[in-house]
Amino acid sequence: LAIALRRLPGVAREHGLNVDHYTLLAAAAFAILVVTPEALFQPGFQLSFTAVVAILYLTPKAMWLVRWLPKWGGYAVVGTFAAQLATFPILAYHYGQAPIAGFGANLLAVPLASVVLVGGMSTCALGVCLPFLAPVAGWVTAVATRGMIGSSAAFASLRWASLEVGQPGP
Repeated sequence: LAIALRRLPGVAREHGLNVDHYTLLAAAAFAILVVTPEALFQPGFQLSFTAVVAILYLTPKAMWLVRWLPKWGGYAVVGTFAAQLATFPILAYHYGQAPIAGFGANLLAVPLASVVLVGGMSTCALGVCLPFLAPVAGWVTAVATRGMIGSSAAFASLRWASLEVGQPGP
């Protein structure tokens, strides 16, 4: 959806509107809060929007740290780090923990999640259009899902995987 809408700010400027990524993100948050105002106090809402703001704001500013990586790899590493760093206070507040191993786990989980997403959509589409191919896409999705679960379990089993930090006050 982001790729399909990437021209939206350009189209908006052509019509005299000032729309950027932050405005679109705020509009999405507003739409959710209109329907479900209590979402503001739920960890999922807070973590999701904080992670996206961190990726949008911090990633371009910190790309110089990984200039030796290909651009796509740099964005994956820096974006993961930015999201993880920004969500630490929310995780500490709601759960009393700082998941240190999440940095490594997410470096594996992010590309695998892309495979799961595309594989799942492909399985559904093929199930309708070419049902005999759907099991192949389903198998790819299952392998990637098992990879995500396995890598998460491996990182979570590390002794230092998560630090108990206690819940800070508001």
